[in-house]
Amino acid sequence: MSKITEISIDAGAVSSCRQLLVDLFNAYTKLVAGQARVRVRYGDRWTEYEPGKATQLLALYNTIYAQCPDTEGLPDLDPGRRVKRGPPARLRIY
Repeated sequence: MSKITEISIDAGAVSSCRQLLVDLFNAYTKLVAGQARVRVRYGDRWTEYEPGKATQLLALYNTIYAQCPDTEGLPDLDPGRRVKRGPPARLRIY
């Protein structure tokens, strides 16, 4: 297993919500792979996400994604907006 690195994101110092989303997405992918521990800072508060707690970081990503006007090219990771498939359609030929 590879060494777990720590990623720190200062949400107050990021120039745009798009850049924050890019940083959060990159951190999320490393967190899901078990390669990183992520710290997100808001002012004087820190929140730490460890491998196994990726759903909480995903919720933060989805919250900011919903509020950011410039999301072109960024993935929408909200499971509620994914395509839902039903049972296969049956075809009858008469």
